[in-house]
Amino acid sequence: MADGKEKSSTGFMLVIISHALNHTYDALLPILYPAIISEFNLSYGSVGMLVMGYRLSSGALQIIMGFLGRFVKKKILLGLGMIWQGIANSLITLCPGFGSIFIGRTLAGIGASPQHPTGSAYIAETFP
Repeated sequence: MADGKEKSSTGFMLVIISHALNHTYDALLPILYPAIISEFNLSYGSVGMLVMGYRLSSGALQIIMGFLGRFVKKKILLGLGMIWQGIANSLITLCPGFGSIFIGRTLAGIGASPQHPTGSAYIAETFP
């Protein structure tokens, strides 16, 4: 029984940490917007497009990730999503202009998409 509780608490901590990281990536980026606008000579509309690419890719794929959560372990989906998001966000540092930054943020949104449907389902299924 202790093993079951330990496994549950490990999974619970995975969900908490990955959720916090997911929102941290998104929350810290606005701090960089002035530097990004200056460095790449972007407009506020262009920055809005960067935000939109992330939000649309993340939101649209949540339905698919929720469905996949029935067939693939939720911890695996969460872990792969966080790895994907981390790599995409890291690669943005190498981007030379708006187009590649937009693609990078959109790819990061794909990595963020498993977070809410699979994390919430995992918590609901694991704890009373």
